[in-house]
Parts: sequence; C-alpha cells; structure tokens
Amino acid sequence: WLGGRVTGAGTADRRENAAWLARRAASVLNPRRMRATLLDGLLLRRMWWNSRSRWAIHFSIAWSFVGLFMIGSLGNFVADLGVPLEKDVAWFAVTNDALGLTLLAGVAAALYRRFVVRERSTKTHFDDAAVLAALLVLAAGGFFVEAGRYLDESTPGSTAAYAFLGYPLSLALKPLALDWGAAYDAIWWTHALFALGLVTYMPYSKLFHVFTAPATVNVRAGIGSPAAGGVGLLAPAAGVEAARWSPFSALQLLEMDACTRCGECLRACSSFAVTGDELAAPMGMIRMRRELFGLGD
Repeated sequence: WLGGRVTGAGTADRRENAAWLARRAASVLNPRRMRATLLDGLLLRRMWWNSRSRWAIHFSIAWSFVGLFMIGSLGNFVADLGVPLEKDVAWFAVTNDALGLTLLAGVAAALYRRFVVRERSTKTHFDDAAVLAALLVLAAGGFFVEAGRYLDESTPGSTAAYAFLGYPLSLALKPLALDWGAAYDAIWWTHALFALGLVTYMPYSKLFHVFTAPATVNVRAGIGSPAAGGVGLLAPAAGVEAARWSPFSALQLLEMDACTRCGECLRACSSFAVTGDELAAPMGMIRMRRELFGLGD
C-alpha cells in the first residue's frame, strides 16, 4: 500500500509515505470516520440494508471467531498472568460452546449459499472453499479439544454439563477407552497448529478483508475533508513508473485487498445482467488490474 502515490508525501518512496501517514494517524479518530468505521466497517450496516441473510452469515462468522479468540487464546494468557479465569465456570463454558456453535452455523450457511443456492452473481474460487473448510475444521476441532480435556481431567458431569456440546461429545468418545492424556495433547497441538496456520494464511486470503475493509471505510469517510487526512490517498501515481504498482494510489491498493469478490457489485450492475461479463463491474476490473500489474489474485 505504501508503494502507491500519496499527495503531500512528495514522492512514492515507501519511507516518506509511511512518515507522512504516521503524522496524520490521529485523523482516523475523527468522529465522522469512527462512526462510519463502526457502523459500516464493523457492524456491516450496508450489508444489513441489502441482505439480512448475508449479514447474518458474515456477522456470525466474524464475531464468533473474535469471541472465541478473546475467551480462548487471550483467556489462557490472562489466566497464566494470575487472573482468576476458570474454563469450567458456567458462564465460560456456555459462552465458549455458544460461540463455537454460532461459528459452525455461519460456516454451514455460507457453504449452503455458495455451493447449493449458487446465485449467478456469486463467483466461487479455490480461496473461498479453502477458507470455509478451514473455518469448519477449526470450529469443529474446538469441541474435540474441549471433550478431550474433560476426559483427560476426568471432569465430573456436575461441572462439565454447562458445556452443552463439548460435554456430550466427551460422553460419546469415552467408550473408545484411549489414553486420553496422550490423545488430548495430540488433539490440542493439532488444533493449535491448524489455527496458527490459518492466521499465517490470512494475509494471502480473502480473510484479510477483515482488516482492509474497515480501513478502507475509514479512509473513504475522510475524503473531502483535508483535516481528516483522506484526500492525499486518492492522488494518481504519475511519475513513478519504475514501481510495478505505480498506476495506483495508496487507497486503490488498499481497496484491492479489501475486495472479497462477493459479487454484490455484479448484482447491481446492469451491464453484467445483460452480458454476463464480470469485467463490466468493479469486481472484474479489480481482478484485471491485479493480474495486469502482478499484484496477485
């Protein structure tokens, strides 16, 4: 993104662009920009207006994933620091299983919409299937980790029963009579490494839009207000032909990473409705730009 032209920075040098943007970092806290980021970037207000079902799918996947990270990974971290946080207390067990179930439901709905309903405007690529499959395995694996812990620690039913999915799963697995200490270690490490792999893959996948889309909304909300610092990101990159991304501004490069090829622009494009050619819509234009200038798919 820093390879794009930024008005005010003087050149397209990455260091100068970074310094210029850093000096204006406080502008992201502009009330108008923060309101747009919250409503459109995080709460997906515009998606709610367009499609309640798509909003439910996106919201359930995104925020259940965030919630599981907060009470799972960060929960373990703060517990190690001495904060009294126990996984077997009622609120923790219920919340953990509820978030896991929400994630599973959201992924299942996304798979149904993409591979069963098959709307004309929905374009499915390898990345779509890979991301959904990874989220499905991760969500289901969390319940096996929970069940394995109950079996390893021989947690009594009076305590574990609050985990309304993890505990029944542990009862179903108990007749296997495995070495649950070794089995739990194997399940835990497999789940942890898979989660780390997904996080590593995120910058190269459509999941990266969870960061770039709110950032784009924030910048767009500041356009037209010099005090907000948004105008500079729209300038063309004339005079920097040496860079392969030189035809684009920093904002355009950010927007390319924010596009998830969801097909919403195809749904609204009258040219696509007649010709069926996605190059007539922003999604196709972005894909072509990325291919022409070697920015990846």
